[in-house]
Amino acid sequence: MSEPRLLEAEITPTSALADGDRRAMLALMHHHFRDCDEARFARDLAEKPWAILLRGADGGVAGFSTLDVMEATIDGRAVRAVYSGDTIIDAAHRATTALPRAFLRFLARQAGLADAPAEWFWFYVCKGYRTYRFLPVFYHRFYPHPDLSTPDFEGRVLDTLALRRFGPDYDPSTGIVRVPGDYALREGVGDVTEERLQDPYVRFFAHRNPGWTRGEELVCLASLARDNLRPKPLAWLDREVNG
Repeated sequence: MSEPRLLEAEITPTSALADGDRRAMLALMHHHFRDCDEARFARDLAEKPWAILLRGADGGVAGFSTLDVMEATIDGRAVRAVYSGDTIIDAAHRATTALPRAFLRFLARQAGLADAPAEWFWFYVCKGYRTYRFLPVFYHRFYPHPDLSTPDFEGRVLDTLALRRFGPDYDPSTGIVRVPGDYALREGVGDVTEERLQDPYVRFFAHRNPGWTRGEELVCLASLARDNLRPKPLAWLDREVNG
């Protein structure tokens, strides 16, 4: 079955974003989040070198994600992580696979996943259950996980990256980022209903991050090793690596 309202994904340096695209991205943020102001959005965008833009048939921005690559040495092991910042897809296009396919293209080409002699991770913060629910669709193992304990090394990777990124706003004892005055999902966007709580991943997210309604974020980590990718994203990655 073809994707509804197929989107085209474009990977671009944030420094090269057109003013119209920046305005469209901010409008998407306003639509989905409360307390999102232009200055905060501009600061966050300036911290991310890359953006994935999802364009509709009219060329307008229907979704986006901002990206950065972080590096660290942990227990003598070289670690690299792709950090996903603000990520929004308009409700009419949430079934699209354009964003994850573009993310894998970024890994294969811009980030250099295929060549670097480092252990690669996806470093991710979740304001709502939808973003957390993305993890089991694409990865076998990710942390925190409702059924798996976080291994010591992955726990140190997660804490090291989170403290570097968020400083004192990150609480290692809970795995939560609390930024005073940060924006939060609007009512009606990603509500955790009784029906949704029947899903074990949604239930786990709501338990681990009860402050999600205030904009608090759960920090997550997934290895980008081939054996951790589920079959479909692995096939997409191979397609990008092999051109």
